[in-house]
Amino acid sequence: MPTAAITVTSLGVGSHPNITAKYNGDANFVTVTSSAGSVTVGIASTTTTMTSPPTPATVPYGQNVTLRASGSGVAGRREAGGHYQLL
Repeated sequence: MPTAAITVTSLGVGSHPNITAKYNGDANFVTVTSSAGSVTVGIASTTTTMTSPPTPATVPYGQNVTLRASGSGVAGRREAGGHYQLL
């Protein structure tokens, strides 16, 4: 029995109902459409890292200190967007 498959990389986060497959038929078989299925795409996990001066850091009062936050998404996937907030 013939089969078909497709890999979709552009579905956004959320529910995607009513996905169907259609066979266009041929000289021996009629056209048919499958019953609907659905896919729910979840939110991907991220990793956030903060770097600071070497630990333990002793900085004189009034001197600037640079703290850096960075993050990454799941390997092989789209990069995480958004903003970082240092609290």
